[in-house]
Amino acid sequence: IQRIRRYQSMYDNLTIVADYGGVAKSIVRELREVHRIPIVNAEKTDKIAQIQFMNRDLSLGNVKLFYASDPSRPACSEGTRTGRSTRGT
Repeated sequence: IQRIRRYQSMYDNLTIVADYGGVAKSIVRELREVHRIPIVNAEKTDKIAQIQFMNRDLSLGNVKLFYASDPSRPACSEGTRTGRSTRGT
């Protein structure tokens, strides 16, 4: 919870997206209801289009991925069009 709060303070337009199905359902419910953390349900319709949107946003820099173990270290280098991890390079 503290890490989420820290990211919320760092990024004004932070959006958390989660799959509400299965095991995550109770976790998402607790985060939303108990901790008042806004979470958007992941869109599962038209999966190919969603992947294309995500790839576009990654390549434009609209989405940034970081390692959970070190939030200061990007998981993707700037300008990476594929969104592949640069881990180990």
